[in-house]
Amino acid sequence: MHRALALIPLCAAVGCGSASGGTPDASVDPNDKRSVALACMKEKRIDARPEGKDVIQVGDRRTGPRIQFYLSTGAAETTQFKGEAQGAEQIENALMYVREGDERLLEELEICIADSV
Repeated sequence: MHRALALIPLCAAVGCGSASGGTPDASVDPNDKRSVALACMKEKRIDARPEGKDVIQVGDRRTGPRIQFYLSTGAAETTQFKGEAQGAEQIENALMYVREGDERLLEELEICIADSV
């Protein structure tokens, strides 16, 4: 989580999650955090796809990172406190299960998630 927070100023400076030219993608609802993060990932050519109503799966379903979005930061924290988020990194209202994601990919995902919340 600390690493993601350190990347937020970088994200603000480079305009993460926006379409080419630094303008927001008009087709993405800015209130839909998962869609904003997914658009950022697609812009970075990351193999990511939505699953269900609140998950983004990156790469292989068994080994790739998985990002679960919650309604609030408190809901994400509760999941961790219950012990139901082993191997997950909390980024605001999202839990990123890193699995076998490499460091470079995880940093890119953190930027997109941090920009969406």
